[in-house]
Amino acid sequence: MWNNMRSFSLEAHRPNYTSQSSFKRTLLPMTAVPTEQLPLLKDPVLSTSDRFTSKYGRCRQIIHYGANSTTRLHTEKSQSTEPQLCAIKVYRHLDQPCSSQTSLHPTHPNILPILDILRNDRSELCLVTPYCAGGDLGTFLSRTQPILTLEADCILTQILRALAYLHNHGIAHRDIRLETILLTANGAVKVAGFGDGHVQRIWEESTPCKAPEGTRPRSQSQSTPWSIALPWPLNSLSRHIAAFSCVSAKSQKADFRGLGLPYIPPEGFCHSSSQNEGNGDLDVDPRPADVWAAAMVYMALVTGRLLWRSARPHCEDGRYLHYLDSRREKDGYSPIEALGKRRREIIYAMLNPRPRKRITTSNLMQSEWIKGVEVCEAGDKGL
Repeated sequence: MWNNMRSFSLEAHRPNYTSQSSFKRTLLPMTAVPTEQLPLLKDPVLSTSDRFTSKYGRCRQIIHYGANSTTRLHTEKSQSTEPQLCAIKVYRHLDQPCSSQTSLHPTHPNILPILDILRNDRSELCLVTPYCAGGDLGTFLSRTQPILTLEADCILTQILRALAYLHNHGIAHRDIRLETILLTANGAVKVAGFGDGHVQRIWEESTPCKAPEGTRPRSQSQSTPWSIALPWPLNSLSRHIAAFSCVSAKSQKADFRGLGLPYIPPEGFCHSSSQNEGNGDLDVDPRPADVWAAAMVYMALVTGRLLWRSARPHCEDGRYLHYLDSRREKDGYSPIEALGKRRREIIYAMLNPRPRKRITTSNLMQSEWIKGVEVCEAGDKGL
């Protein structure tokens, strides 16, 4: 019975080639097309995918595999210079026109530059940055924890230089943590991890959009092309891309959704408007959160671990509650007290629970401690 059913099914769907006349009637006559009407044959150009392959070749190694993107190691091909290693972040499932206006990204010796934005042979959006052979601070700390205080001073100073540059231009990083601070082969610090929202802002700045009614355009004298506080959450672009539009007044509100839990300051846990109205010390400026996170990174470097799991007010984290109690006592908080007077005072100021009283990056750069830190040539020049 099964053989009969199988035979019937095949016969029903098999094309009939017995009638040659009917087959010939389906063919269209071939016509000659002048060469002038085929510009690709006359003047061939490289497509975007061909440009990617010819410029960066094939993937040598997968550095990181995430939920929405993959970071891969490539070799940049150049006729004028020796081949250079570069890291390419490949976004998956993202239908968005790309832009190569990488000048919209801030330029600083201690900020990881964006070299290119283009699509590969699979039409996936690719973000090209230099490869930092030293890895991130999290990996570095797992191999050499804890590190010498002088080394931690040098690393923190470079982080603060990058943050001061961003903050002076009205930008908050919003995702400072061990995993977003990279080291070059020479030991220079590169602040990375600006988030998918930063890439989205580059696209939107590259594509003119109509300003919302009732808003005045930002003049060139007020800001550089990239000096807008990052309004986008640091989650995946694919999850929030429909909500992004032109910059509005709401974009100045602090957003902590992309920040790791131990690095979030106390004000990051107060979301409701009633809490904000009830406590005048809460500030919408997200820049103090960068200072808090930088202090957490420094303390992790010198102690070999994060000070606490969460700084949520009235939480069950005993280590954070112990810090709040100890900073008001004469003996102080022992991990910070062990740093010495100059470092101790600054770290306490960076970890002030009240954001308006927290020290700024501008004041940090003028402090006796940070001004006295010797940074190597690689760190000064970002080599």
